[in-house]
Amino acid sequence: MRKIFGTASLHRFSNKSRYRIIYTALNNGFSQFDTAGVYGLGATNKYLGSLGLSRDVAFSAKIGLTSGNAFTSSRVEFLLRKIILVNDSRIREDNCYSNWQHQFETQLNDLRVTKVQRLLLHERLLTLDLWQLFQRFKKEYKDHFEECGVSASWAMLRPTICKISDEKLLIQTTPDILSETKLKAQKNIILYGISRSLNNNSINFSKKKIEGVIYFSSKLFRIKNFLL
Repeated sequence: MRKIFGTASLHRFSNKSRYRIIYTALNNGFSQFDTAGVYGLGATNKYLGSLGLSRDVAFSAKIGLTSGNAFTSSRVEFLLRKIILVNDSRIREDNCYSNWQHQFETQLNDLRVTKVQRLLLHERLLTLDLWQLFQRFKKEYKDHFEECGVSASWAMLRPTICKISDEKLLIQTTPDILSETKLKAQKNIILYGISRSLNNNSINFSKKKIEGVIYFSSKLFRIKNFLL
């Protein structure tokens, strides 16, 4: 099972704190990072790219939700944009193909990589039309990712995902998927939003084929003691 470190809140910390968090994760079995262009308005990816991490470290990239792009990895810029440029900083849905291209290419550039581990369609509400458009996108960028799938809460994915026939589909979603009885067993699942549940030892991984979990905590002792 893969241990993946979530970076959704990394932009809230100073560079010094971010550095300690990232390298504590790397030194404790996390070799993949869950990233997205919307995290910190792009500041998170710029920061990760600036670290010159080993090529053995893998990333995800997400397309589908957009926000303004950050110019630097500074936490100060992020906070100022949130206060002053409220409309520009608001995450919104966008299924325009050309914008997907821009999002993905920007994430590759910011991370300073040519290929990511996971390409994820990250929409609040998945539809079959979006799924078909994603198939076209996958073909165009097939040389720039290892695996692909969808990422959203299970409540948002559930109405459409059971209609999709794809044995290799990666579903990155919330733990409530574990109570699903109709989902085909061969689909691959990565859980996020599990930090509190795992700390309470309340998740039963035996019910489904769980490929990995995404864990985030700013507490260094929790990162060190995260065991699967």
